[in-house]
Amino acid sequence: MAFDTILPVPYDAGGGLIRPAHYHMMVTAAGYQTLVTQLYFSGDENIKKDPWASNDAAKNRVLEISPDGRNGNIVTYHVGLSKKLNVEEASLEKLTGMYTSENGDDSLELFQKEGRLWQKNEVFGIVYDYLGNNTFEFPGLHDGSYQRLIFQNGILKQEMFQPGSEVKSRSFTKIS
Repeated sequence: MAFDTILPVPYDAGGGLIRPAHYHMMVTAAGYQTLVTQLYFSGDENIKKDPWASNDAAKNRVLEISPDGRNGNIVTYHVGLSKKLNVEEASLEKLTGMYTSENGDDSLELFQKEGRLWQKNEVFGIVYDYLGNNTFEFPGLHDGSYQRLIFQNGILKQEMFQPGSEVKSRSFTKIS
């Protein structure tokens, strides 16, 4: 995929912050996680003062500008899409801990291992895959059944579904 455009310019974002020149990009493909990112350009002095462009996660998104030999420039960014989306460790840390049900009669514990979210059980735990949009799903169910953990506004909602029955849902609040 390639496209022609003009090179953006830095702009005043208010509060003394000058955002470096950048593009917002969203790439989608059926069967893959959507990539949403910002791309920056080397040589922009505003990068080092910008909290989004200067962090370690952005260093591979600061791109070199090369002349194309026809009065323009070329910028290359290699896109890779995943079928599954990995969750950053810092985000997982915010989700792990003890949760209690809204009526206080049940609890569950979430922990992380090898970059994945787990729910503790009597043996060890069950692992969840990240689906995106603050939703995790147990990958071992078949025939349209699912078990999901959905994080919304400080509440953990656990949903379970089997074909032929209604969705069962329980809500939990984090206590530690």
